Amino acid sequence: MSSRLQAILWVRPRLRILNQLLLPHRREYVEINDCRAGHHAIASMQTRGAPAIAIVAALSLAAELCGLEFSSAAAAQAHICQQLAYLSTSRPTAVNLFDA
Repeated sequence: MSSRLQAILWVRPRLRILNQLLLPHRREYVEINDCRAGHHAIASMQTRGAPAIAIVAALSLAAELCGLEFSSAAAAQAHICQQLAYLSTSRPTAVNLFDA
């Protein structure tokens, strides 16, 4: 791994985020495989800052979708909408964060 500090590492379908709770004493990355893990990382403030939160939310959904198959486009759309609604509850104080 490079000595350059990166907050978000994405190599499809793998998302890893820098656990910002441990900085500056330790550099540890957390694996995010699905929306539940993404929600936890955002809610527990392992990732901080509006741009990073939005990216982690989007990529946690992308990582989850990489492992799923749907019977129809409507089923995929319903799942995506449900997961986006769930992710939007991860940081209630971040007003308008998920409008983008």
